[in-house]
Amino acid sequence: GGGLNTAKQDAYESTTRYIRDGGGPVTGMGFQGHFSGAATGIPRIWDIFQRYATAFPDIKFRITEFDHGTDDELLQADFLRDLLTIAISHPQMQGVQMWGFWEGAHWRTSAALYRMNWDEKPNGAAYRNLVYGQWWTDVSTTSSSTGQVTGRGFSGSYTAEASLNGATASKTFELTPTGSTLTLTLAQASDLPGITQQPASKTVAAGSSVSLSVIASGAGTLSYQWYRDKVLVPGATSASHTTNASPDQVGFYTVAVTNASGSVTSSPAIVRVPPAATRLVNIATRAYCGTGNNVTIGGFVISGSKPKRVLIRALGPTLTAAGVAGALADPVMEVYSGATVIATNDNWPDGQNADQVAVLATSLGAGAMASGDLTSSATILTLAPGAYTVIIRGRNTTSGITLFEVFDADFTETDSRFANIATRAYSTTGDGVAIGGFVITGSANKRVLVRAVGPTLTTIGIAPAEALLDPIMRFYAPAKDPIDYDNWTPNANSAEMVSTAVRIGALALAPADTQSSVHLVTLAPGAYTTVVSGKGSTSGIVLVEVYDGD
Repeated sequence: GGGLNTAKQDAYESTTRYIRDGGGPVTGMGFQGHFSGAATGIPRIWDIFQRYATAFPDIKFRITEFDHGTDDELLQADFLRDLLTIAISHPQMQGVQMWGFWEGAHWRTSAALYRMNWDEKPNGAAYRNLVYGQWWTDVSTTSSSTGQVTGRGFSGSYTAEASLNGATASKTFELTPTGSTLTLTLAQASDLPGITQQPASKTVAAGSSVSLSVIASGAGTLSYQWYRDKVLVPGATSASHTTNASPDQVGFYTVAVTNASGSVTSSPAIVRVPPAATRLVNIATRAYCGTGNNVTIGGFVISGSKPKRVLIRALGPTLTAAGVAGALADPVMEVYSGATVIATNDNWPDGQNADQVAVLATSLGAGAMASGDLTSSATILTLAPGAYTVIIRGRNTTSGITLFEVFDADFTETDSRFANIATRAYSTTGDGVAIGGFVITGSANKRVLVRAVGPTLTTIGIAPAEALLDPIMRFYAPAKDPIDYDNWTPNANSAEMVSTAVRIGALALAPADTQSSVHLVTLAPGAYTTVVSGKGSTSGIVLVEVYDGD
C-alpha cells in the first residue's frame, strides 16, 4: 500500500515487543516486498527500515519475498536497482530473497527476470550488473616488491590467493567495516607435497574389505586425511585406508596430503559394489542434433523407491576422435524434471563435479573424453524416482552429431531401475542416422521392448513433413548377424507388443501407424545396438525407445 499501512506496521512492532518482553528469542525480522505498478518510494522504504532499526537495534533484517509486477519494464529495472541498493546499504539488512526469477516458474509472470525463452529482461540485467558487477569483488593484481596488496570491498567472506614461481597459498577471511589484515606465506614449490601415485578405484563384492592407498612425496613430515564424498573420515590418517564395502561406506574417496609448506588433495577414487540384479545400466543414442524442432531430446524414467545416482553425458568432439565426421563441436545440455530445469552443463570441466565425472566414467566403463575435449557436456546427479528429460543443443545454434548417454552410477544395490529411455532425434543418412545402444547386466535374461516411432509423432505435434514416416530399425546383438525390422504390424508377436506397451506405460502407436518399427525380445546380459534410418534414404524426426519389459 505504498508504505502507508501504518496500522499493520504498528501491529508488527507491538507484537515483536510483546514476544521479546515475554522472553521470546526474536533475532530477525522479515519484510515482504511484493510491489505492483508505481511501487513504494525508496525514501519511504528507508524510513520503514529506520523505524524498526530504532525500535530494535540488535535485530537483523531480511526482505524475505521480493518481486515487482508491472508492464513498465524500464521502471521495473530502475526500482529493482534502487530497492536492492537501499536494502544492502542498511547495516542491519542481511539480504534480499528474490521471489522467483523465470516466467516459467513465477507466481507473477510480469515480475520475472527472465522470459519464458530465457531472454534476460531489463530487471534481470539490473540485478546481474549490481550483484555480479558492482558488488561482487573479483580482483587480480600484482603485489608491491614487499608483497603487499591493498583493496576495498563490501563486508563479508572472501578468499585471497597468492602465487609465486609455481607455489600457491590461499586463505579465507572476513572483511569487516573497520578493515581486515591477513598474511599469506608462500613456500617454494619444491617444498610442497606432491602425489606420485593416485588412489585407484575399486569395484568389489558387497561387504568385502577394500584398501585404498596413495604415494606422496614432499619436504619434512607428511600427514594424511581421508574423505568420503567430501566428508572427513574419522581416524583415517595414514597413507592407506581400509574400509568395508557396505552401503554406508561406498562412494568417492580423496586424501589430503599435508606438510609444513602446504597441502594437496588427490583425485577421487571410487569404492563401488556392482548391482547383482539384472537391469539396464547404460542407455545411449547417437544422432544428428539440429536446431529448432531438430534438437536432440532424451528422456528416461527411474522406477523404484530409492534415489538413483546417474552420469549423463552429451558428447561432441570426442566423436571426432573416434572417427565420426560432422560431430557437434560444443553441445549444451539441460536436464528437466517436468518443466523445471534441475541441472545444466556446457563445458564439462567447468561443472561443479568435474573431478568426479572423469573417474566415474572410467569406473563404469563409459570411456574417457578424448584428449583436448573440453566442450562436451557431462554431469553427475542423484535423482528421485520419476521421469526426466534432457535437451541437447549446439552452442550458438550450431548443428552436428552428438552422443547422448545415461549411466546407472549407483555404488550399491537398490531397488531403483531404469524403466526406459527415449530419445527424440533427427535421423538423416550416413553418419547422421540415429543409433541407440543399451547394456544389460546381471545373470538372468531380460525382456525389452525396442521401438523406432515415426508416424505417431504427427499426432503429438510434429508436422508430417518433419517426422520420419517409415523408420527401419537394424538390431545388433553380440555374436549374431544384424536383423532388420521395418513395419511392426506383420510381426507374429505384434499383439504382445501392444499389451506390453500398455502395461509399461509406453506411448500408444496411432491406429494408422503401421510403419514404425518395434522389436520385443528376451535378451541375455550384454551390449546391444539399434540403428534407425529412413526407408529410401529419407530423413526426419524419430523417437528411439528402449523399455524394461519385465
